[in-house]
Amino acid sequence: MAWKETEPVRERKEFVRMYLTRRYDMTTLCTLFQISRKTGYKTIARFEEGGGEALNNGSRAAHSHPNATPSAITALIIEAKHTHPSWGPEKLLDWLTRRDPDLDLPAVSTAGEILKREGLVKPRQKRRAIAHPGKAKIAPITRPNQLQNIDYKGEFRTGDGRWCYPLTLTDTFSRKLLICRAFHAINFDNTRGELEAYFREHGIPDAIRMDNGNPFVISRSLAGLSRLGVWLIKLGVERIRTRPGSPQDNGLHERMHRTLKEETALPPAANLGAQQDRFDHFMAEYNDDRPHASLGGDSPSDHFVPSNRTYPERLQGVEYPGHFETRAIRKDGSFRWHQKLVFVSESLRNERIGLEETEYGIWSVYFGRTLLGIFDEAAGKVYGDRRRTNH
Repeated sequence: MAWKETEPVRERKEFVRMYLTRRYDMTTLCTLFQISRKTGYKTIARFEEGGGEALNNGSRAAHSHPNATPSAITALIIEAKHTHPSWGPEKLLDWLTRRDPDLDLPAVSTAGEILKREGLVKPRQKRRAIAHPGKAKIAPITRPNQLQNIDYKGEFRTGDGRWCYPLTLTDTFSRKLLICRAFHAINFDNTRGELEAYFREHGIPDAIRMDNGNPFVISRSLAGLSRLGVWLIKLGVERIRTRPGSPQDNGLHERMHRTLKEETALPPAANLGAQQDRFDHFMAEYNDDRPHASLGGDSPSDHFVPSNRTYPERLQGVEYPGHFETRAIRKDGSFRWHQKLVFVSESLRNERIGLEETEYGIWSVYFGRTLLGIFDEAAGKVYGDRRRTNH
């Protein structure tokens, strides 16, 4: 978009004068003068390098260096860095491009040099590459809601001395942060309540990856089954468990946690409500504004859609094939077998399990499609399945 043809020189000089008052931002000025931001930045750069004479028609004012980045663009990059101090040059350039595609931005390396000259770049330590053997067990992620990741971010105390436990949920495909909720304690009711509210609004995922901590997993329970796990299975959500002591199995989620901590909890807010305000602000920026290199510079919201699996009005019991024996689990976690009580798990109270005989007197015990263990009639006991399972 060009200057008005009647008096372009006067228009340019008035534009620069108003810009120098610092009372108008670039977007407002460009709107007033009906020019593009690209033209606006070039005009300011032209003035800063050649003075008022450079604004005249046909001016051939020499530049200080034929390949130098215009000072207005340099200032824009520095301003963006101050706005997002944890972002690197590539992410900053992607962000600026998303805001104004007409900007004539330099290469990533040049932007990096600009930030380095200003002392705005922190040296990074080289990280050893970490193998991820768990990836082979998960099908390639090709769409949103195929696999989500849940965890409680490491607890910390807010300014009033009380503990804050942030519950987070992310989508693997889009990288979108779906839940970031601050609680004073970790428990089943808080976790299920937050997940249920999300599922009702945005639909149910196919699978959720989780670590082996409470309330996601109970290590002493068969198949690590917790009350939350029972609820997820009844919703048809596959449980993907990471290996104990292996946070790298959920590396994408852990990386988000590091960014979350750096930008919201160092230092913590005054109290839980103020901390939640920080989390809400972080979520909005992380999902809608922040470019992600793995998404080609797009934001997570550009790649996420709600699930078409709606939350049921009434939660149904699980069903089993016709050849299975089924048993009701009592309040104490046991079922009755030929006048004897066999303990399974307190997490399954008031649910029904399925038993499939694999050889005489030996039964595989299931809850839904989840194999809990092996029931030996002679011993009258259910043994945990020694074959590692992620379901």
